[in-house]
Amino acid sequence: MKLTPKKVREVIQQVKRRPTSLDTKLQSDSDATVLDLVVDDSTRIEAALVTGMLRTDLGALMRRNLRTEEMRVLTLRFGLEDGTARTIRQVAEETGMPYATAKHVLFGAMSKMRKPHVAIALRDYLTNPDDES
Repeated sequence: MKLTPKKVREVIQQVKRRPTSLDTKLQSDSDATVLDLVVDDSTRIEAALVTGMLRTDLGALMRRNLRTEEMRVLTLRFGLEDGTARTIRQVAEETGMPYATAKHVLFGAMSKMRKPHVAIALRDYLTNPDDES
């Protein structure tokens, strides 16, 4: 948002003085509303919890269905440990495998992880909570 410090102070003073709708525009020529200034930590906490649960479940499924080298290649390729996704060439260099081998191991691991019994275990992470009524 392109708000000047003066405008931010005015908005804060307005909010302190009287109740304000969250839909109130901050500037007449802008689409920004008071709601845009409100930070909702519960959404971030919820997302972090779901991400942690997914990481745990995915790790268990990988241990159950993949060989050690397949787990390592998948983990590096998609950045499951450190959040840094790598190219297949970078994975090959890090694991000491030839490029073609790393690619073959990756595709084999992906194929195993797409099997129905594995996919069913992760299905709940793909559903939209808004769809449940």
